[in-house]
Order: sequence, then C-alpha cells, then structure tokens
Amino acid sequence: MLGFIGLGVMGQLHVVLARHLGARQVIAADLVADRCRRAGELGADVVIDASQGDLVEQVLEVTDGHGAEIVVAVIDASQHERDRMRTDAAPRCGRAASSFLHALGLL
Repeated sequence: MLGFIGLGVMGQLHVVLARHLGARQVIAADLVADRCRRAGELGADVVIDASQGDLVEQVLEVTDGHGAEIVVAVIDASQHERDRMRTDAAPRCGRAASSFLHALGLL
C-alpha cells in the first residue's frame, strides 16, 4: 500500500507510476478537491481530501490503523514537516521516502 501526500504535477505522476508498476493499493491525499478528483481518475484507489480533517488520522482510518507501507510526501513544505507526515502515516514498519523510485531502490 502506497501513500502519496501532495497531488500537484509530481504527485499525480507518482500515482500514475505506482499504478503502472503494479502497486496493489494507492492512497492519494491533497488539500485541493480538484487534485483529489484527478488522482482518482488516474488510478488512486483511495483519495483523501486533507482539508476535511487530520491527514494522518484519515490515512490510519482507511488502513485499519496500519498506515501505508510507503509514504511519499510530494509537497512544498519544510523538510521537518514532510518527514513528520511521512513517518506518522507509515507507523508500523512502513517506509518514508522522498520519491517512489527511491523507495523501490531505483534511484
């Protein structure tokens, strides 16, 4: 299960790449409703509108408390904030990465 936080151009590309490479479940989250809608159209299985509540709580809810296996924060935020969100959304043996390709060891 992969989670992508931030669905601008790079986030949307990560959703498409994950789907193309056979990810079994893709979770996509953003604060902008149109970006969320587009991610669903591009193949995200679960789309979270982060403006509707705490993002980490929403990720844990849709994953039955397990969090995502890999979380990539593709957002314009401080390094500290990206690290916090990735780590909190992947609490149980999950991995936080700066890109999906890094998480797979391809970069």
